[in-house]
Amino acid sequence: MPATMMVLASQFIIHPFLVKMNNHLVKNDYMNFKKMVIKLCLILFEFGLVCELLLYVIGIPLLNLVYGIKLEKYIIELFPSEINFKKKVSSFFLSFHRFYRYR
Repeated sequence: MPATMMVLASQFIIHPFLVKMNNHLVKNDYMNFKKMVIKLCLILFEFGLVCELLLYVIGIPLLNLVYGIKLEKYIIELFPSEINFKKKVSSFFLSFHRFYRYR
């Protein structure tokens, strides 16, 4: 459920950045382009955290209402543990670093 929210909302978050990022690339202004990409990644990361926390609180009751099945015993599987959260954060920053190391 958090992944679905991220996909739907990321379209609205990414779209305003596209024209500005394209202008920076056309002008060979890579420094401002990198700043825009970093800003965009941080916004998406923060939005992902908010989505996970919000859907942790309202996700199970919402799914109970939609499907008519009691899903309270699956709440742990919807919200990542501390270890999974640390893995997600480190994976995000390592892949981001790898992408910019070759630029």
